[in-house]
Amino acid sequence: MKKVLNFSAGPSKIPTEVLKIAQEQLLDFNDSGISIMTGSHRAKMFEDVHNETIELIKELYKVPDNYKVLFIQGGASMQFAMLPMNLKQSGMVEFVDTGVWSSKAIKEAKIQGLDVNIIASSEESGYDCIPSKMIFSEDCDYGYITSNNTIYGTQYKVYPKCKNLVVDASSDVFSYPIDWKNIGLLFAGAQKNAGLAGVTIVIIREDLLDIAGDDVPSMLKYKNYAKSNSMFNTPPVFSIYLLNLTMKWLRDQGGVEQIQVQNKQKAKILYDVIDSSEGFYVGHSQKDSRSLMNVSFTIRGGYDELQKKFLSKAEEKGMIGLKGHRLLGGIRASIYNAITIEEVQTLANFMEEFKQENFNKKTYEVLNVKCGGCANTLKKTLKEDFGEVEVDLEAMPRKITLDMTDDRMEELKEKLRSLGYPLTTDELSGFDKLSTTAKSFVSCAIGKMSDEE
Repeated sequence: MKKVLNFSAGPSKIPTEVLKIAQEQLLDFNDSGISIMTGSHRAKMFEDVHNETIELIKELYKVPDNYKVLFIQGGASMQFAMLPMNLKQSGMVEFVDTGVWSSKAIKEAKIQGLDVNIIASSEESGYDCIPSKMIFSEDCDYGYITSNNTIYGTQYKVYPKCKNLVVDASSDVFSYPIDWKNIGLLFAGAQKNAGLAGVTIVIIREDLLDIAGDDVPSMLKYKNYAKSNSMFNTPPVFSIYLLNLTMKWLRDQGGVEQIQVQNKQKAKILYDVIDSSEGFYVGHSQKDSRSLMNVSFTIRGGYDELQKKFLSKAEEKGMIGLKGHRLLGGIRASIYNAITIEEVQTLANFMEEFKQENFNKKTYEVLNVKCGGCANTLKKTLKEDFGEVEVDLEAMPRKITLDMTDDRMEELKEKLRSLGYPLTTDELSGFDKLSTTAKSFVSCAIGKMSDEE
């Protein structure tokens, strides 16, 4: 049987131990003579699995007694609409916008006519961080965050305070311990860290169950799921069964606390490769916001041909699911709970090898770079197409060092010309016919005069 390493963002890897048990029990569950997929959800066979799964979640997540664990269908995206229906009181809600998924939740709240206030956002910086300042109002119905952002590779390290904090934990559920004192509701689709797509876990504080009015449809009311033990209609039986097996696997790994230790080790392996690559690999997220679940990066600042080559070579070596999201591009390694340290190390080794085979650091002399401000502009502009750039302000003419293949030389020259910073090797005309040393001296002198004026 062919084996691959699955770094997909979701649905994603389910622990091999879980799949083997499911395989063994598929045709005959616990000597019942039938598959759990074909038995009644009202039969004791499934009810035992259902109730045990709830207890396992409470145990592993240390859920307080005044919270209910619900199983709902419709995916995490259904929760974007259910939340405002069920938790609306004054109609004023607040969000922290950290990417696509929080933006979708904001959209659903607006559709229902709520007064939506975005208290913080990282949109201006390309969603590369978790905002540093976020203060929820005392009188908002709920405050909303997305704890981990799969596309951009950012993650909260500490939850903000809010009397009714709502957390979309779909991509980092069960990956670290939770402090429940500020949380009103936490939800997560199962298909990343909790098994199979089809079931959404909702953990809600009991006092919030009574808010929804009679205008909320029965199938979309949390209270109905709580009263019926999530059997208001036929539940997603097989998804809950695999959730049960995944929770047992998590318990066998040492629980959420131990899995967090492993997750930190895995993420460090990949981020160390990125940080030591001399700009060959460029991480998207700021270092203090880096996700332990999704590592998003580009190669040479987004050089498409090289990224395609990376993905192709990785697949040849049995690694799949590494293509970045269409909104961001680049590469993304999703290293959820089920991904082992050994699998991450295999990817890291490949990244090192690929860099060695394709790294081509070169230094060029550039004209007209007068000062540190010019250097910063040059670095920022070139980074978009060529990755990290070093500028030597001690040299005259100035020197830039970057990783670049010979076939991109003309592209680099044209970019520098458009910025007014030609290479000294370019054919010069007019003012540019001055020797490189003289030109640099004149450029700096003119810049100095301008500063004095």
